Amino acid sequence: ARGAAAAATAAAAARMAGMAREGEEALAEAVAALDVADAAERAGTLEEDPDAELAEEDMEEVLFDDDEAPPSDSDDDADGEGAAELADEEVDGSDDDDGEGAAAAGGAGLARPSEPDASFGGFEGHTDSVFCVALSPDGTKAVSGGGDDLGFIWDVQTGSTIAKLDGHTDSVVDCAFNFDGSLVATAAYDNSVKIWNAATGALERSLEGPSSEVEYICWHGRGNVIMAGSEDATCWIWDASSGNCLSVLAGHEAPLTCGAFTPNGKRAVTGSLDGTVRIWDPKTSSCVHTFSGHDWHEAGVVSITCSQSSPLFAAGGQDGTVRIGSLEAKKAVATFTHDTKRANANLVQDGADEGHIEYASVEAVAFCDTHPFLASGGTDGVIKIFDLNSHSCRQVCKHQDTIVKLAFVPQTALLVAASRDGTSRVWDARSGECVRLLTTHDDMIVDMALSSGVVSTCSDDHKCRVARVN
Repeated sequence: ARGAAAAATAAAAARMAGMAREGEEALAEAVAALDVADAAERAGTLEEDPDAELAEEDMEEVLFDDDEAPPSDSDDDADGEGAAELADEEVDGSDDDDGEGAAAAGGAGLARPSEPDASFGGFEGHTDSVFCVALSPDGTKAVSGGGDDLGFIWDVQTGSTIAKLDGHTDSVVDCAFNFDGSLVATAAYDNSVKIWNAATGALERSLEGPSSEVEYICWHGRGNVIMAGSEDATCWIWDASSGNCLSVLAGHEAPLTCGAFTPNGKRAVTGSLDGTVRIWDPKTSSCVHTFSGHDWHEAGVVSITCSQSSPLFAAGGQDGTVRIGSLEAKKAVATFTHDTKRANANLVQDGADEGHIEYASVEAVAFCDTHPFLASGGTDGVIKIFDLNSHSCRQVCKHQDTIVKLAFVPQTALLVAASRDGTSRVWDARSGECVRLLTTHDDMIVDMALSSGVVSTCSDDHKCRVARVN
């Protein structure tokens, strides 16, 4: 497998040299000619007007300037204290107890709901399973993609089609709006990423490079720069405005599953089935640090998120744990055990090889921006709320099947969860109580999006549903 991955990496590098040389030379020239004082002045302008559209050279400066401390988006002192404690010492956050909120939360969400949900509409234009959904920053538009090889941009309020995105030749598996909602990106198993005009649906760019299926995409937070992680173990970064390839990140030894830009935009973080998380400098395509070894995951990494208020990231793994890493110290600082079988060392009876322990894979992780909370969701249908200050499991909330997505409502302790049990729910992370049933589907939910108080879910029932959190 490593030989195949190495061959794929070499092939990707060769393709990069052939097809993206012109874009990389332009990038190198821009960086070499960069005037530091002028860059600082422009950076200051960006801070004053973070929603302003960036020119290509400005995007390069935002992405590739020297490291800065990530900006703090929270005024909550407790969150900062919790982050400081984790950064100062390595701590094992495993807890055999299911948490103080287990009794309160355990009964909710276990039975197929008979009560009406809070959905007010949706979209039914797909003819096959819908694999991905995303919302515009203002929550008025949605984009979805599915097994019918199509994407659709649609109106959240009315469910009417704004544009049909026809151009992929295989299943569309990820989609996203850019920072200002003017562009939409779709990624498919045809190895490509396509950029569309969000207002008209016109195809702007077709980005190619990966030699195998694209597993995920992620926009930069302040510019039209997009990354894509591939099954071929590489991550590609393009300028979506010009189509130029800015960087190819090669080094993982197995397919990539998840990734993100750091909050300050200067680094990329990628997770892989090789069990490692890598921190990259996109300016040089070099790996700054690799998180691996005895204090890291023992199986593939399948979910990742960066804290918006501290220099920490969380990575969920197939080994049933969440590992916390410090972007500044470049070391693992905490381990939280999601699957208590790790502590009890009990074998999974169904489908387990003799002597082999299978753990609930942690498919979703999320930081709260008002409280020192970290949420994890697994294939066991369990959500755990960990306290970053006390390093303990605070609450346990239960769905009937795998948790596929988690997201905290900004500036609250409310957690939105979507599950393969066909429901999405709002949970209070402080009490562990289910506050609201948001959407229900006739088949498993595959993806969920949250923006401006609006939640959208998509499902194998070929439908998307939308609801408001409040």
